[in-house]
Amino acid sequence: MSMTGRELKEAIKEGVTPLVRALERSAKANEELLDIAKQETVQMEAEAGPPVCPNCGVVNPTVYSSEQAGSGPLAESVYQFEMHCCNASVWAIPEGWVFARTAAEAAEAIDYRRAGVTA
Repeated sequence: MSMTGRELKEAIKEGVTPLVRALERSAKANEELLDIAKQETVQMEAEAGPPVCPNCGVVNPTVYSSEQAGSGPLAESVYQFEMHCCNASVWAIPEGWVFARTAAEAAEAIDYRRAGVTA
């Protein structure tokens, strides 16, 4: 049985149309997944900045910290503080370290920082 050009065109259309619809649904789903991934990335990208309360915006607020027991790699240390300015809990992730061998050296480094001098 031979097909006319029109019949062949209709047969191809019947076979291709569902495939095209499936590809369109797949493309839309991929775009939605990409949007979700971008939102997650944006939420996780944090930059080191000045000591500002993320809840109320107070610059260099006084904090309360109870010593937390535990151990692990220094680069993965996380610190919990309670902000006196708004009584909210926050978690701090250091982006760099200034080490001192003694409490006096540490105090001196803080004094330099207060004066706006970097060591």
